[in-house]
Amino acid sequence: MDSILDPGRNCWKVFEDVNVSFLIDAEDYFRDLRRSLLDAGHTIYIAGWDINSRIELVRRGEKPGHNRLGPLLDHLVREKSGLNVYILDWDFSTILQPQRELLPLVKFRWQYHDRLRFQMDDKHPVGASHHQKIVVIDDAVAYCGGMDLTAYRWDTREHRKDDPGRTTPNGRPYNPYHDVQARVDGRAARALGDLFRDRWTKATTGSAAKPEAKKESMESRDWDCSSARVGIARTFPAYEDQPEIREIENLYLDLIQSARQTIYIENQYLTSETFTEALAQSLSRKDGPEVIVVLTKDYTGWLGEQAMKVLRTRAISRLRAADGYGRLGIYYPVIPGIEPEQFTVHSKVMVVDDLYARVGSSNLSGRSMGLDTECDLLVDGTSSSGTREGVRFFKARLLAEHLGMDPGQVLQAIDSGSTMKELIESRSGKKRALVKLPERDEPEPSALKVLELTDPDHAVNMNFLKEHFFGEEDRKTFIKRNKSLLGFLAIAGLAVLVPLLWFFTPLGEMIDPGEMEKWFSILREEPLTPLFVVLLYAFGGLLFVPLNLLIISTAVAFPTIPALAYVLTGSLLSSLAGYAVGRLLGKSFVRDFFPAKAEPLYQRLSQGGFVPVLLVRIIPVAPFTSINLFAGAIPVRFRSYMLGTLLGILPGGISLVVFQRSLLKMITDFDPVTLILALGALAFFLGVFLFFRKRYHV
Repeated sequence: MDSILDPGRNCWKVFEDVNVSFLIDAEDYFRDLRRSLLDAGHTIYIAGWDINSRIELVRRGEKPGHNRLGPLLDHLVREKSGLNVYILDWDFSTILQPQRELLPLVKFRWQYHDRLRFQMDDKHPVGASHHQKIVVIDDAVAYCGGMDLTAYRWDTREHRKDDPGRTTPNGRPYNPYHDVQARVDGRAARALGDLFRDRWTKATTGSAAKPEAKKESMESRDWDCSSARVGIARTFPAYEDQPEIREIENLYLDLIQSARQTIYIENQYLTSETFTEALAQSLSRKDGPEVIVVLTKDYTGWLGEQAMKVLRTRAISRLRAADGYGRLGIYYPVIPGIEPEQFTVHSKVMVVDDLYARVGSSNLSGRSMGLDTECDLLVDGTSSSGTREGVRFFKARLLAEHLGMDPGQVLQAIDSGSTMKELIESRSGKKRALVKLPERDEPEPSALKVLELTDPDHAVNMNFLKEHFFGEEDRKTFIKRNKSLLGFLAIAGLAVLVPLLWFFTPLGEMIDPGEMEKWFSILREEPLTPLFVVLLYAFGGLLFVPLNLLIISTAVAFPTIPALAYVLTGSLLSSLAGYAVGRLLGKSFVRDFFPAKAEPLYQRLSQGGFVPVLLVRIIPVAPFTSINLFAGAIPVRFRSYMLGTLLGILPGGISLVVFQRSLLKMITDFDPVTLILALGALAFFLGVFLFFRKRYHV
């Protein structure tokens, strides 16, 4: 049999004689990984969508010492003088912060050894994410799949209702979670090490140490496939000098095209139009394969319910319409004592004809095909009967978990002539089973056009507007003449963008506003919340955190009246702190510290009085912190400074808070009054802005 692997088109590289193991659910993965980490001698590379240093790796039985990820890595580099650890964490959107470890960059760099290096990776297009989940130890053994080393991942294959181990580092329980990771060795592990080193260089402009030549015997490990052929497929969006790579999409299409008997799929999403169309064509063939798809029953949160679920409904409707021969089964798992909606299928698995087993990070979504960075492994059994047996048993293990059976029973039923669909439906009514996903009405085309924006399959070219609408000189002239107008539009755009990101952008994973609301409710109940919020403004201002970002975050977190109080009090305190620092540093230091382009701000504030302060507050000619420092350094008379600041931030603060609250309400519960209120807030801000701009010729 000829392999479908084609380096340069549907995969990056192909390797022979690779040992492979399939680790189902995080209990097995985390325990196995800990063992590999303890064996590390030279290098440990970790790349993930999210990483949490506080997670426990072993949670059943007697817990070993150094069981938390961060302290374990720190212990290893202190014990082994030749060991270097490198961690790449996606530089995530701030709206995901409630579900992530607080200040990971500070923790890793301040608490741990300097040979434990941590980097937030933001080298990707707007709206994209780094979604690869890779760990490489000494270039000798590597892990790749759907599981991050973070909270909300650990679970057992039993997925018991009240498992005491299924809690976050803060002791908070979470819902059952199913996922798969693969372990490989040999040249495949070295290639994943190369992939990591290349990403590290791009993220840091430095280099990660390469392990010394080392002959590592992995004979003591259990392997599901020995001496297998393994291909590595990637997705990389076009970014800077990085060309677009769509190996993962091409490999999905080739796998579907090659399938003759069976396709077994587990995935978090099913929204990719390209994938759906290819699978529909396969189902429409008279001699096509049986197709089994295992998904989460229902997504949680607004994004999942209103966006990804709607797009999934369209895809499923297309597949069921193409299934003229009754070979399609789309199911969700049922676990005793657990509502189906509470069980998350997060795995990214595809097994074709018991020849190919695919495990990786890519979802069946547009994003995974061309926008997010992804990495998948394909185990190819076309030239090895031993590999085919390993692939076949892997699929049987997955079905056995979902059906409450032993893998041997699954294989016996299939060998006796049952199709996967017949086996699944014969288990109907059992405590553990796969149940047919209910049919839903296909959404309106107009709604789909909007929701498609949540799942793009390529990076947006941010230069096309300026290239098509302006020549180089015209563009420079336009920007020069309209700096303040562009500043206003940027602020208004940010006010719109933040809630849109909150509710409409998957960012590679589920964003759950319900979880964030719980986090905010805890914050609101704290008696020191007012002090905490205003101090956040003060320190944020000194650290050049944009004031408008703080205002928008406050509007999201609190009701309108408290939000307005926090905004005004916090902004004034931040202004006061910056003014005091400016006085302390003095005029010459502040002028030397800022570039020459800040000179117009200096000249305007030097005019004295409260009107110049009022103008630079209302019209965004400089960052909020810069104004504070310059006003203190000149110095502007304190009373004029504070009065100008108060009156200057009122229009923008009130408008942003009212607009933000109105927009959030419209997204969840639209009504005309709220729309009018939101538009009125923007109109008020724009009116004040244009009045002062024209009146004082700013």
